[in-house]
Amino acid sequence: MEENESIHALPMLGNKRFVVALLAIAALSRRSAVPMSSAELSTLIGVEATMLRRSLGKLIKAGIVFSREGHDGGYVLNPVHESTSLADVYLAVQDVPPSKKRLDIPLSNRFSSSIIASLAEIAIEIERQKVEELEKHMISKLSP
Repeated sequence: MEENESIHALPMLGNKRFVVALLAIAALSRRSAVPMSSAELSTLIGVEATMLRRSLGKLIKAGIVFSREGHDGGYVLNPVHESTSLADVYLAVQDVPPSKKRLDIPLSNRFSSSIIASLAEIAIEIERQKVEELEKHMISKLSP
């Protein structure tokens, strides 16, 4: 895959928070147990610090990343990250679990309802396949 093709393929991974989380994980994996501040991470991966901290907060809650407070504090990757899949990261950073996402469209007739129901089944299957594929890939294989 050429560089431009890989850049355009990123939206297929999911939301921006997922891509930011993967970039942060790749950066943290280079530093081993040495904490990185959000400012340092933000500069390294070229992402706004606020968005980065939101993603890191979700990763901390999932136990994928640890936060250390104090003068030498910052973020570190969980040492057992070898067993963490991209699906774990994807599911951790979702605002709403994929199974709970709703499309708020008023369904005023049976025609619209049946089409939306068919599309919902397709969307559920696409999401299932995405998670299934992401489960095959470990974050330990991300290379900067």
